[in-house]
Amino acid sequence: MAAFTDAQTDAINAQGGSVLVSAAAGSGKTTVLIERIIRMITRRENPIDVDRLLIVTFTRAAASEMKERLAKAINSLLENDPYNSLLLRQRQLMYNTSICTIDSFCGSVVREYFHILGVQKDFRLADENEIKVIGSEALESVLEDFYRENTPDFTALVDAFANKNGDDNLRAAVLKISDFLATQPFGDKWLDDMLLKYSPEIPVEQSLFGKILIKYARSMVDHSLLITINSIKLLDGDEKLRDANLPLLLDDKAYFEKLSERFEDGSWDEIKRFAETFVKGRLKTPKGYKDDPIKISIANSRDDVKKSVESICNIFMWSSEEIKNEIGYLSKTVAELFEVVKAYLSKFSEMKYAKNILSFSDVELLTV
Repeated sequence: MAAFTDAQTDAINAQGGSVLVSAAAGSGKTTVLIERIIRMITRRENPIDVDRLLIVTFTRAAASEMKERLAKAINSLLENDPYNSLLLRQRQLMYNTSICTIDSFCGSVVREYFHILGVQKDFRLADENEIKVIGSEALESVLEDFYRENTPDFTALVDAFANKNGDDNLRAAVLKISDFLATQPFGDKWLDDMLLKYSPEIPVEQSLFGKILIKYARSMVDHSLLITINSIKLLDGDEKLRDANLPLLLDDKAYFEKLSERFEDGSWDEIKRFAETFVKGRLKTPKGYKDDPIKISIANSRDDVKKSVESICNIFMWSSEEIKNEIGYLSKTVAELFEVVKAYLSKFSEMKYAKNILSFSDVELLTV
């Protein structure tokens, strides 16, 4: 038996939940996995038959190596105990063990349940170029239908994305969202959930967009507070500079501390109103201090602070009412965009199924 480290032993014996093993190449991950499997199929209480395990690798070569090493490990145990019925059974079951790539596993599931999924059992996997051609034809067909209907919502959508190249941006957006949905197990639900985030009924500070903006503003406040505190500390080294500039810097410090508190419990409009109360003021330069390094340092820091405050005020430039009106307008545009995406995906699937082909992402989603 190989000697294992404490960490490897923990990975081998861990039960009752998921186990994540992160280790460098060549550190023995496969050996640890083989040992974990061996102990699961040979334990005295509730041993698991090896063909009840699903062992997934990234490549066919890795799957082949894994199967070979597992068979070798079982045969090695049989050399010392040739009449062990449990080991003999596991060696026999090795022929049915699922050691494969994720693509192979998903393909086998889809072919087994093709009658439920509405596909032909003899489907083939299309290559990337073929999928792109079909996708392009599907998008062209769908957009033609929308242009023909020419509803006000679609016209507004086209206008929102239009540029000198026509509707190229709209086409790119549809394809980008569709590619993303290929990674989601329940694409329609993701679209529906995302559309709910455009509800003008949600307080701005609690909305997806508000939270992102507040988080960004908070990072600038934290940075500004930090360099303000550092400037105050620098003043301790010079009495004249301290007497001349400490009150202004203490006001800055209080401003950022109170603004940070507003982020925690204030409404969007309360944050906006307070952000606009910053007093720019000017640092004072005592006689003979024009080129003083401490004076130059705190002056540069305060210029940085004032730029941050300008950026923060720009973030909170609009009132909550103005933002809600904008979100309400955007929700109609996004809803129409999602309708185009759904129509495209439906047409795309229809054209692929007509040719009896699937993409890798199709197979994975059908497995789910």
